Amino acid sequence: MTMQRPRGPGLATKLLLVGSILLLVPWLVLQSLSAMKQFLFDGQAQAQLLVAQSVATLLNGRDELFTDPDDPNLLPSLPIHSLDGQIMLDGYDEDWQELTDKAQQFQGQATSFSLVLAQSEDQLLGLVRVKDDTAIGRHPAYLRLDHSDHLRLYLANSEKHPQRIALSFEGTGRTTNYSMDRRWSFAEPGKPLYQVRGFVRRQPDTYTLEFSLPMSWLKAEQLGVGIVDVIDSDNRRPNELIASFGQWRGELNPLVLRSAPTQAILEGLSPPQTRIWVIDSQFRVRALRGDLKNTAGDELIAIGDEQGFWRQATQIIKVMLTNVLVGNPPRYFSDYNSESTYFRKDPIVTDALAGQAGTVKRPSLDERTTIIAAAHPIYNGDQIIGSILVEQSTDQLLLLQRQSIEKIYLLALLSTGSIVLVLLAFAARLAWRIRRLGRHTSSLIDDHGRMQNASPNREARASDELGELARNFDAVTERLAQHQDFLASIPRTLRHEINNPLSTLSTSLQHIQADPQSASQYIDSAQRAVNRIGLLVEKLSEAASLENALKTERFQNLDLNALLKTYVHYRQKISTDLYLADDFGNEPAFISGSDIHIEQMLDKLVDNALDFHTEGSSIKIALKKHKNQLVLSIRNEGPLIEGEPEQLFQLMSSSRSTDKQQGEHHGLGLFIARIIAEHHGGKISMSNQTTPDGVAVEISLPASAHHS
Repeated sequence: MTMQRPRGPGLATKLLLVGSILLLVPWLVLQSLSAMKQFLFDGQAQAQLLVAQSVATLLNGRDELFTDPDDPNLLPSLPIHSLDGQIMLDGYDEDWQELTDKAQQFQGQATSFSLVLAQSEDQLLGLVRVKDDTAIGRHPAYLRLDHSDHLRLYLANSEKHPQRIALSFEGTGRTTNYSMDRRWSFAEPGKPLYQVRGFVRRQPDTYTLEFSLPMSWLKAEQLGVGIVDVIDSDNRRPNELIASFGQWRGELNPLVLRSAPTQAILEGLSPPQTRIWVIDSQFRVRALRGDLKNTAGDELIAIGDEQGFWRQATQIIKVMLTNVLVGNPPRYFSDYNSESTYFRKDPIVTDALAGQAGTVKRPSLDERTTIIAAAHPIYNGDQIIGSILVEQSTDQLLLLQRQSIEKIYLLALLSTGSIVLVLLAFAARLAWRIRRLGRHTSSLIDDHGRMQNASPNREARASDELGELARNFDAVTERLAQHQDFLASIPRTLRHEINNPLSTLSTSLQHIQADPQSASQYIDSAQRAVNRIGLLVEKLSEAASLENALKTERFQNLDLNALLKTYVHYRQKISTDLYLADDFGNEPAFISGSDIHIEQMLDKLVDNALDFHTEGSSIKIALKKHKNQLVLSIRNEGPLIEGEPEQLFQLMSSSRSTDKQQGEHHGLGLFIARIIAEHHGGKISMSNQTTPDGVAVEISLPASAHHS
């Protein structure tokens, strides 16, 4: 009957499932990188706070850097915004971005204009939109510049005397710019002002004018802007002047721009990709240095230029892991607000002006990245006169973590995948070897359960545990084959052993029946035959019950050397050819065992040696120690063993002839000796000796670790 194979995962599947524990490695790496990310953010915030504290220390007590311009509240202030990019003077306002929404309006009776000012490096830029439905351009035949529409700029020098600049134009195109006399009628002698540039673009009912001039001309931090409107192309006399200031009092608008001394202090203090703000107690921006230009996107582009396997692998990691787990630093982001460039009232700035330094993490204005800000108050004695605000994006940290996670995750996944593949291949190989061993083992037994010859087991040549298992299988199958042969030979052996006494008994009975007068002679022969049959049955019973008796026997520490000496002393009274070789001397040789069964084993081996030894030769018993084993040997001179010596330790097996009575040799003595030796944890072996010819039996028993 074939046993049904139980359903369940195979060895390869189990090893693969066990190997999946290695997937914890990427998860642990992710946890460590998350902790590292928070650590980097906290470290960056603390570093920015230290920068803010350092800059604030430089500005402590510098009250003059925060002094307001003269009479700043008499007229509307003209804020100068910061530009995020370059401006092209072409009459279009697209490159002014959201600054157009910050324009200031100035209204006249028939004409109005809007004005927005900005700074780009060392230039002051202006955008003026004029609503005028009767635009009159300059006539080239007229020397007077006030006979056409034009833009007037009023500047104050260090002595507070105004400097007058007129930007005139004939139509769409570049303006011609002059320094004007006090009456704004004629240009002062000299060439046009090439330091001032302008461009006009005419549209129906309106025109747009862009201009620029050096920031160094604004040392007094005051400026006035006016538009002259001419409505009659015949007499060309000015109809109206719309100005941003009190033109009849000679007062100009104060400029809200950064403090030049403060700006100079910040030079060289701003780390890369860092923006430092100096804000006064009125939340006005007095200096600004640095920007938050994103360079992480450029580095990502450089990473994307990699070729080959590494590029493909990193692209997969980017898509599958880092974009989801870490986030992708944006190639571009914006954190620019023109209004904040001259007025900043964030909560962290408010706290700093209240004396509380701190850090905060906020999204950028376009919410594409994260900005870390740190603020620290500026003191003048016990009075807070301003604050320092230091800002930096987290893109560099994200890039650093992204690059780390890409490499670590790639290595982790590659190593994990490699290990899983190796485990899978190893499991498949191991499963194949086990199946081959199973097929070989199955081939050893036929359909009737009998052992049969099979091809050599190739697994037995392996040096690992599976090879050891295969060798054990071979040893077991060999023993089973021997046992099968033994069972097959028992009927023949028993028939041979029993037929002889039965023949003697039958012959004796026939003689008694034929000649009753001489019955006593044949009765003795019949009695000997019956005794031989009884002895055979008794020895078979002894062999059958020996293993059960050994299982219940309690072992004790025995001095094998002393036991041998006593045994040989008493046995020599019966067998004078027996003697003990004095190899071990008087040194104790302890084993754990049963003295009765050890003597029984010696009886069987000595009897066997005496039965087959040459008359007049000696039986030599020796004891020696090898490592942690005690080796007992019994040697006799006589006929050699025919065939395999190990076969003689099987039940009812014999390969030598003797002149002794056959009834005394049934192949049971050596079998009993083997059972006793193996039950004591030992091994028994037999070999032929050639100097002189004879046979040696060796029993190896484990020495006892201690004795009492």
